[in-house]
Amino acid sequence: PLLEAWEESGGVWQPDVFHRLREEGLLERAVIARIPYRTSRLVIEHWGKKRDLFGPDWIRRAPGLDIEAQPYPRLAAWVAAGMRESIANDEPWLEAVQVQIRTTTGRVRRRRYDRLLLPWSSPDGDAFATTINIPRTRN
Repeated sequence: PLLEAWEESGGVWQPDVFHRLREEGLLERAVIARIPYRTSRLVIEHWGKKRDLFGPDWIRRAPGLDIEAQPYPRLAAWVAAGMRESIANDEPWLEAVQVQIRTTTGRVRRRRYDRLLLPWSSPDGDAFATTINIPRTRN
């Protein structure tokens, strides 16, 4: 449904994209980031509640921070690079992902999911990227 919305809009960000994500039940699994016009910053606009790898405090603090400010620098750089590449190429991107991190308590957390990246442009010159994680079932 979201890829269809992206195609229908020609990749132009509209306020209804946010609402459509919510209606489709995807907002909780989404990260929305924006490159403000004439800057190179990739600023987090929304961090979904089910993107809880870093805990609930991060979900509250993330909006307004640069995407590279995520707690795990290697993972942050990878996420930022994917979003920036999707925006630069103006193409959707779907990939299978396996992530493993060690928390500060020493606990290992693993996630397997498909990641859909969508680039968006806006009439005011800002660029947006949405990334949605779709959990994979274990085989």
